[in-house]
Amino acid sequence: MLYFLAADIANNRDDWKPLVRNHKEAVFSQPYDHLKLNNACPGPNGKTFPHQRYYIETPSTHPFPQLGSYELFNFSKPCMSYHQRYDPYMDIPANTDWSWYLSQCFKTHKQQSRSVLVMRAWQGYNWHKDDILNLRALIVELGLNTGGLYDIKILLEVKDGSAFLASEKEAEKVIQTVPEEFRGLVHLWSEHEMHGYYPGLNSVFGGNVIHGYISQ
Repeated sequence: MLYFLAADIANNRDDWKPLVRNHKEAVFSQPYDHLKLNNACPGPNGKTFPHQRYYIETPSTHPFPQLGSYELFNFSKPCMSYHQRYDPYMDIPANTDWSWYLSQCFKTHKQQSRSVLVMRAWQGYNWHKDDILNLRALIVELGLNTGGLYDIKILLEVKDGSAFLASEKEAEKVIQTVPEEFRGLVHLWSEHEMHGYYPGLNSVFGGNVIHGYISQ
């Protein structure tokens, strides 16, 4: 179980200071240990990203878990600060092409089987700083640091009907709404397009428009 220390970071992230001081750190490499990886793939400027650092014990000032129990399941009590989690991804150029780095990684480490993590977005989505940092982290930690065991894609829903089907120019306008560094990962779709692929299906099932996304 891994917690983030979130002391008023929602409003003052740039000025946030860690709650934990003089606490022993360790390197969070456990998710990769069983893979026996030889080399992580490089990212921007040929840089390989180190495994995350974390505090090995949750401080006594941290809120008590409302659900579950460390002791019952014999869990360790590590925690991460916001800066431990995201500092490695702060200074990456906004014009980075992550799709290129992933493709080079796939060429170098040809895997028998690869999984794909699909992230959902939609036309007009407001990309926040934390969205960008989190997606960078996913690309590095699942894609590059595993030697290409995972691919990352963004499935972006087009809200204005069939506009993106009209021409490549219209499709490019929609893709331009995504931060430049992630545009190569984008695949567009719309409800209108799904109606064309599956015309025989009822439009509504269980209260949801079956050709659109399923709300839970």
